[in-house]
Amino acid sequence: MPSGFNQEEQEHIKEKLQEAGRRLFGSVGLKKTSIKDLTEYAGIAQGSFYKFYDSKEVLYFRLLEKDEEEIKQALMIKFASEKTIDADVLAEGLIEAIKQVEQYPLIRRLYTTDEYEMVVRKLPKELLDEHGKEDTVSLGPLLDQLRMAGKIDSQLSNDIVSGALRALFLMMIHEKEIGEKVYKESLHFLAEAIAMRVFKEVK
Repeated sequence: MPSGFNQEEQEHIKEKLQEAGRRLFGSVGLKKTSIKDLTEYAGIAQGSFYKFYDSKEVLYFRLLEKDEEEIKQALMIKFASEKTIDADVLAEGLIEAIKQVEQYPLIRRLYTTDEYEMVVRKLPKELLDEHGKEDTVSLGPLLDQLRMAGKIDSQLSNDIVSGALRALFLMMIHEKEIGEKVYKESLHFLAEAIAMRVFKEVK
């Protein structure tokens, strides 16, 4: 427990720092957010910040992890509620995941700014190792399950699917280039194409 704070105070301060992080990182970004900005919102001295987080980058990263987990859980719940998972269900899930990402300012910034690189450069190696190299939406476990059941090509690489998903999600930052009038239909088209490839008839 951070010295000088009891359990209740610690939880309250951590919650306030996270609220401040979401508000400031989401609106003005990492670079323009200072430790002073965060601690003023939480009502603590600047030096006390480091009793909770090693840096503002660590706070940013922890918030990202929470958001990513919420999106993954929502997607897995959707798939779990389906009697069978086929190309149509997978495509619908991917579109829903993208809609979810658009509602999370911090994750959206990953696709529209260079902040992720800024964060990663200042994170402890052990924290990055702990997080691993998972994408915002990881289908690895689901693909493994479908592969074991013989529903998808056993030779289909999870890395290839992850790469295709990254390309799909990157469409969010190219809406104008793609064309605002056709953006949504193009998004659905590519999501369906990925899903159809995943469920391509096993030979």
